[in-house]
Amino acid sequence: MRPGREHRTFGRVVAGAALVVSSPVLAAAAVAVKLSSRGPAIYRAKRVGRGGSEFTMFKFRTMRTAPAGSGGRITSGVDPRIFPVGRWLRRLKLDELPQLANVVRGEMAIVGPRPEDPTIVADHYAPFMLETLEVLPGLTSPGSLQYYAEEEGDIPSDPDLAERHYAEVLLPRKIALDLVFVRNRSWRYEMELIVRTVASLFGIRRPFARRASWERAEADAILRGVSSGPAPWPAAVGA
Repeated sequence: MRPGREHRTFGRVVAGAALVVSSPVLAAAAVAVKLSSRGPAIYRAKRVGRGGSEFTMFKFRTMRTAPAGSGGRITSGVDPRIFPVGRWLRRLKLDELPQLANVVRGEMAIVGPRPEDPTIVADHYAPFMLETLEVLPGLTSPGSLQYYAEEEGDIPSDPDLAERHYAEVLLPRKIALDLVFVRNRSWRYEMELIVRTVASLFGIRRPFARRASWERAEADAILRGVSSGPAPWPAAVGA
C-alpha cells in the first residue's frame, strides 16, 4: 500500500521527536561549526520540492563563507572550502540533521528523492527526471544510499569538470535510483530504507547487498529506456 496523508503526518511526528532526542547533538554540532569557521551555523539552501515548488532546506554549514559566485555548484571531497569540522559532519551525515525541521514543516519526508538546487534542475534535468518531483523530497533515498561513500570522492576538484561529471554521470544514476523508490514506494520499502540508512552510518552494507543490486538493475533499465545513458554501476558501488 502506498503512503497517504496519515503517513506524512506520522513522518512529521517522528521527525519532531527525532529533533527533540537529537537536540544535544544538534547543539554540539552548531557550537563546533561556530567555533571552527566564521559565519552562521545553519546553511539555508534553495531546493526544488514536490510539484517544482522551491523551499529552503536547512543544513549545518560545512564550508567557509565565500563571496557570492565563487566556487562551483558541485562540491568535491577535496574542496578546499570544507573546513575540518565540516568534513567530519559530512562524513557522518550529521550536517543533514537540521532537515528534520523541513520534515516537520511538511516540505520534506523522511524517505524520498534527494532535492536538488533549482539551477541544477533547470540546467540538467532531463524530462524523465521530473517524475521525482511528483513526491516530497526526502532525507534519504536509494540514490543517496548508493553514493553515500563514493559520490564526493569521484567528483573532480575543478569546478567545471565537477559539474560536468555530476550532470553526465552521477545525476542520471541517482535520479534513476530514486525513481525506483518513487515507482515502488510503500510503508515496507520506506522502513527498509530507514534501517539501511542507519546501518550505513556504521559501515554496515553487506546484509542489504541483494536489495541494492536489485535497485541498480531497475535503475539501469530506466536509463536504457530513456537514452543510451551512462554505463551501469561498477560492481563495487553499493555492494
